Amino acid sequence: MPSDSESSDDDSLDFSPFLKKRKVKHSSSSDDHLLKNDNQQETVEDSAKRKAQIAYIPKEKVTRPSLLGWSKKFGKSRQKKKQADYYPCRECHPDEGIGLDIDQGWDRNKKVLVQFIEGTEFTSRALISRNQLIPFDNGEINGNSENIWSPQLMNNCMERLRKDRRKKLKEKGNGKGTPNSDRVNNEPDLFTRSMELYMQRVLGVASQEELTQLNKEKELKLTGETEPSQPSSEQESSSNLSQASAIVSQSQETILEDSSSDDDCNVFSREKRKCERLRSGDVIEYYAPIGVFGDKRFHRQTTVQAVNPQKKDFVLELENGEFIPKNCKVRRIEMLLRGKKKDVEGSWKEIQAYKLLKARMKNQESSGITCSVKRIKAIVSKNQQEFLKKSKELGMGDATDFMAFKR
Repeated sequence: MPSDSESSDDDSLDFSPFLKKRKVKHSSSSDDHLLKNDNQQETVEDSAKRKAQIAYIPKEKVTRPSLLGWSKKFGKSRQKKKQADYYPCRECHPDEGIGLDIDQGWDRNKKVLVQFIEGTEFTSRALISRNQLIPFDNGEINGNSENIWSPQLMNNCMERLRKDRRKKLKEKGNGKGTPNSDRVNNEPDLFTRSMELYMQRVLGVASQEELTQLNKEKELKLTGETEPSQPSSEQESSSNLSQASAIVSQSQETILEDSSSDDDCNVFSREKRKCERLRSGDVIEYYAPIGVFGDKRFHRQTTVQAVNPQKKDFVLELENGEFIPKNCKVRRIEMLLRGKKKDVEGSWKEIQAYKLLKARMKNQESSGITCSVKRIKAIVSKNQQEFLKKSKELGMGDATDFMAFKR
């Protein structure tokens, strides 16, 4: 019988210092790939719902579904009408055309001013022929139970936007290496899906506004008082009520499905509770109050240098030196977090709707004035150079003595 010492020696001889690596078996089935795609789709769907919920909708400009429709959008290249594609839009009030670069004497019976929907906001305006504007459902849905945006035009528009955004992302990545494949695949889907949900929400808001107006008219008719505008018949009024209520219920089911109940910043409570902060160092964008909201000529993007909620009118001190009132709508696009700027997806809201805390950026005492001084100095320097050049051409020689101040 072997002793204990002999058995221990045998064990030491059989010892291998480097263990063999395990061979990882890769499954040939596509179950893991499908599971990954499902999780990815859920993430995109949740992000799209959240983005559509916080987006701003001008209720006073979307008062009934008949104002919504589709129109061809022409770019700077002025492509032919057959090559142009249909985009969602709303019919604007004629007063919104004041200040725009359009023919101010246009015939309202033949032409109409529209504002296009792009992503989760209303963007540029255009003056088009009234024949080019078609209803939001394009006459494809029959009956009052299912009134939605035209499925055919919706699919064509979303597919076209996905292709365009993927192409732009790939072109943007060619100059700086290979673009992120996940971003190329996810960003267009997120953009189009959030746009679909936002369009359904806009349609629901328009139907709700029309339903409210019809209820008021119905109450006035029961009380016997005079109403400003009566429907042609009781059947038309009842059909409009059923149509509007169906669209409202469908829109709420689409947008609010699977939404978390503990979200403090949802679409219904954001006006009651100030949950988004606006601090010094944040980068915001807005449209100058002297112009029209949505016009690119009045678009501004600047950094908030100081916040003082105790002031009466102008609570923000901006880097560009402009002053905007508290009722001006702004959107935060970057925030200062631990000394670094981070991209955020804010929503359009008035300045007084933000949670404002008094603060000022360090070493930024008079940045707005400094920015204005630099701009004026550049203008003066340019004019001086032109003056000296023209004086030499006229044979006056050196004309620096004519200048009233030193350079």
